[in-house]
Amino acid sequence: MMKSPYPEARKYVFEWGFFMQCPRSDGTLKEVTVDGVTVDICESCGGVWFDAQELAKFDEAHEESGQELLALMAQYHSDGLDHAGLLKSPKDPSVTLVRRYYSPKEEIEIDECPITGSIWLDAGELAKIHDLFPSQEDRKRAYRDFAVRFKRSADIEKMKREGGRGKTERVMGLFEWIFGR
Repeated sequence: MMKSPYPEARKYVFEWGFFMQCPRSDGTLKEVTVDGVTVDICESCGGVWFDAQELAKFDEAHEESGQELLALMAQYHSDGLDHAGLLKSPKDPSVTLVRRYYSPKEEIEIDECPITGSIWLDAGELAKIHDLFPSQEDRKRAYRDFAVRFKRSADIEKMKREGGRGKTERVMGLFEWIFGR
């Protein structure tokens, strides 16, 4: 598990009376514990801050903890908020979150801290993840499909021409190792 460069952040939030600011709205984040995992939810917009690796405990449709968190998130609405701008980390506002796709299907954008690996999900994004990937096997299938599409794409042909066979074979070997044949 990745070690946070901010190990004392939660301690200081309560000892000194500071609260983490929601990266999307003007609200503050409230700690909630769901199935033994503490996440931070914004009661203004329904977004959730997951520390590194926490999202994995909620991201499949069959997980009860995910359903419980979805119910909490559904209580709040993010209507009228700007979703186009880049966000700042609620733990360190000097850090800009990186917007990226959740998966190779490129349907759901999430915001990730480049330092800690923590993730911000806006209201509704966890439900979209559940719809897109009901199980771990569905997620693996999507990545395998991506690897096959990549293998057949013009990008791999370009790599063969420009980078030589060795580089191409290493990339394809990596895909096969990660996703299986």
